[in-house]
Amino acid sequence: MASAPSAQTQRVLYKLAILSLLVACGAESTQGPSALQRPHPLQGMEFGTYHALIIGNENYRYLRQLDYAIDDSEALQRVLTRNYDFKVTLLRDATRTEIIDALYALRRTLTEYDNLLIYYSGHGSRDEPTEIGYWQPIDARPEHPAEWISPSDLRAPIQAMRAKHVLIISDSCFAGIMKSAPAHFDALQPEFVKKLARLRARQIMTSGGDEPVIDGGGSGHSVFARALLEALTKESGVFDANALYYQVLRTINHAVVLQSPQMSEFLGTGHKGGNFLFVPRAIGNQTHASPPRLGRASPTSHSNHYQQTIAGHSGPVLTVAFSPDGQYLATGGWDHLAMVWNVSNGRLVHKLTGHSEPVGNVAFSPDGQLLVTASWDGTAKLWSIRSGHPLHTLSGSLEPMTNSAFSANSRYLVTAGTDNQALLWDTRSGQLSQRLEGHKAALQAVTFSPDGSLIATASADTTARLWDAATGKLLLTFEGHQAEVSTVAFSGDGERILTTSRDSTASLWHTKTGKRLHRLKGHEAAVASGAFCAGGKHVVTTSWDHSSTLWNTQTGHPIATLVGHEGAVLGVAASPDGMYFLTVGEDATALLWDAQSGRRVAQFQGHTDSIAAAAFSPDSRSIATASFDGSAILWSLPSTTSHQSAH
Repeated sequence: MASAPSAQTQRVLYKLAILSLLVACGAESTQGPSALQRPHPLQGMEFGTYHALIIGNENYRYLRQLDYAIDDSEALQRVLTRNYDFKVTLLRDATRTEIIDALYALRRTLTEYDNLLIYYSGHGSRDEPTEIGYWQPIDARPEHPAEWISPSDLRAPIQAMRAKHVLIISDSCFAGIMKSAPAHFDALQPEFVKKLARLRARQIMTSGGDEPVIDGGGSGHSVFARALLEALTKESGVFDANALYYQVLRTINHAVVLQSPQMSEFLGTGHKGGNFLFVPRAIGNQTHASPPRLGRASPTSHSNHYQQTIAGHSGPVLTVAFSPDGQYLATGGWDHLAMVWNVSNGRLVHKLTGHSEPVGNVAFSPDGQLLVTASWDGTAKLWSIRSGHPLHTLSGSLEPMTNSAFSANSRYLVTAGTDNQALLWDTRSGQLSQRLEGHKAALQAVTFSPDGSLIATASADTTARLWDAATGKLLLTFEGHQAEVSTVAFSGDGERILTTSRDSTASLWHTKTGKRLHRLKGHEAAVASGAFCAGGKHVVTTSWDHSSTLWNTQTGHPIATLVGHEGAVLGVAASPDGMYFLTVGEDATALLWDAQSGRRVAQFQGHTDSIAAAAFSPDSRSIATASFDGSAILWSLPSTTSHQSAH
């Protein structure tokens, strides 16, 4: 049996693999310009306004002094303002409070037409038991991690920002521990970048992996900062963050430094497949008018569809679900809380506390006895609906739990998150039953088959997988997507599976054979979500291209392209009776559609920020929407369906 390669060997192999990617992607050669110098097909597009928060910590109160952090930060400020027209906020020797305050100030002021680069140069450290990497502000003490800045401290404001693109560049020891998922290097393909340029991006580049990095060695700068500055001053056209990373990595490899810069998506912050773009001043935005702002409407008292606003969360409401009997509504939010509401009068029934991070998913058990809350704190909790008391805390991971689903008989619960695995739990005992392992990247969705015998998972590793719920055995791997798989759903009879992907396509698969029945191609940007409707005869897909499409499941042909949203269409919910589906988007609007024809039936306006989730009541007569504006709204459907606007 061959032994595992050493860490040193793995590092060398990693660098060789990246160098081979550089060659394959057309990196610098003696025959032509570098990847950063080559004219880019994105020139002439609207890019928005660019901002930078630059932090240089050098003169530490309790830790060893650094030599170049402030020089590196000031040099980066000069390059970004001179070459790229960034509006820069520079913090020298910043405390924890100053850094956090600056992040939240940007959260309040940035719009969807802004881009933000965050650069940190200073000490970093790692908590050995949890293997979590931290930034250490100027007032940090060595043995007091509560005074440091964790990934969660960054995740909260960055997720809530409306900025289109956010890129974090971290030049500190053990910075690589903060990364969450491998970057999608296919985004370097020009046509792919052009498609995804307008999509939300949350990315992080670090100066090293799980290793100390060098403060100095770069002719007056750190090795990483010198490579970064050189790359940023070689431009002649528009380029993306991945191209910048490749150039930095190439420079550091040429310097024969045992330091491995890394690039990734920052999971848990709402990355939607975009890429941070650098636009030189010479071809920047001065000649472009600002894009029009999306209009926001408010509900009026005479609207026959508007029912009531559910207000109780102190931040974005991320998820919503009806109980099986339709009596209760559950919401989960950014404020670490879940709440249960009485649907008939809108009153709060239970306030569920105990999570230490946002609650991104809630679901009722089919028997109506239990509620699950899945949180970014790495736990899920099972609650009694009758008493509101916690029954079990399900802890199987240190990574965020983002999805959950009950089996049809309510006996089992499956949870999934960013640690690449799904966990199957016994709801009676709260004990872990199975670990579904095999995915290579974060799980995006998980669901049971209608009869509860199968579990389907969707992952950022570009695959979906099918598992035996009783044994945890992997049955099938659905391969064919070129980017992360965003959703997975079973048809009502359990014979087909729908997957949607960031590669701008969806696919229908045969559950028993794993054969792809149809590739649903037509969207011009990432497909955000999908659902079966009309009794399984049709599926609907929603996309970041501002449209939805209704498809025939027998032929795989489109029935109708559905337009009406003024921004990305983030989600879809199908009515239990199969007659309608609801699409929701970043334009704060929900649209109701006929599942047979694709005709628009009604429009619901009342939120003042993006709608994150929606659900139908079990009788298909009401809907609930959850929004980043901090509220949920209950709406009654029109008694007679006609094309009308509810505002």
